[in-house]
Amino acid sequence: MARIIIPYPMQRHTNQQRNIEVGGKSLKEVMDNVVKAYPGLETPLQKAADFLAVFVNGERIMSGTDEWAKVSLSDSDEVTLILPIAGGSLAVIPEGVIGDMV
Repeated sequence: MARIIIPYPMQRHTNQQRNIEVGGKSLKEVMDNVVKAYPGLETPLQKAADFLAVFVNGERIMSGTDEWAKVSLSDSDEVTLILPIAGGSLAVIPEGVIGDMV
């Protein structure tokens, strides 16, 4: 099973687990299985989709489920989800994103 590293603000939806393991042959399938295992992550992941950085074994993957379907995974792979970190105004983040993630 691939290991998924969950960002801190989303860990409340994974029973405070930072690392979870789910099966799947592609990144899309793994992410779908993450949501099946932790349904509370579905809305935050959807709202953060445009801002979420996804890395597989340290390599940045383009956003979007079309791209995710092209990325094959094995049981030894590590998927890291990173939320944006920025200073300044929150005006660029759509309403409701922060509240749903923290």
